[in-house]
Amino acid sequence: MPGERDVEILGEVYARWAAGDLRAGVELLDADVVSIWPSEFPTSGATLGVQGHKRAMREWLREWERLELVAERLVDARGSVVVPSRLTACGRASGVTVERRWAHVWTMRGGKVVRFEVFLSVDAAFAAVGMEEHPSR
Repeated sequence: MPGERDVEILGEVYARWAAGDLRAGVELLDADVVSIWPSEFPTSGATLGVQGHKRAMREWLREWERLELVAERLVDARGSVVVPSRLTACGRASGVTVERRWAHVWTMRGGKVVRFEVFLSVDAAFAAVGMEEHPSR
């Protein structure tokens, strides 16, 4: 099933991110990928295409001296994959360590990411795909 395969593919991306390879997954981006960034990000709003996604990621990553992103789990959400995660990062300018729980929602078609969205609330991410969060899933 595509949903299960998407979960597997994205699980590999998060494993590589946890190991420090923050470029992992770029090969999965569709040429016309739409990426949505929260208003709290320096790159807030939508970007279109691989270059837009990469530029937004570079701008966001530039703010951090150290960053660790660990997926709690990957949830097949009927056409999307919801990934609640824990972020720990140290601000490059401030030296302040930030810890946050948030989520990504990925939509894939034919093995390619056509939409990527960052939610600062795990509940909002699940609501966006018409689900409620269940810790055991």
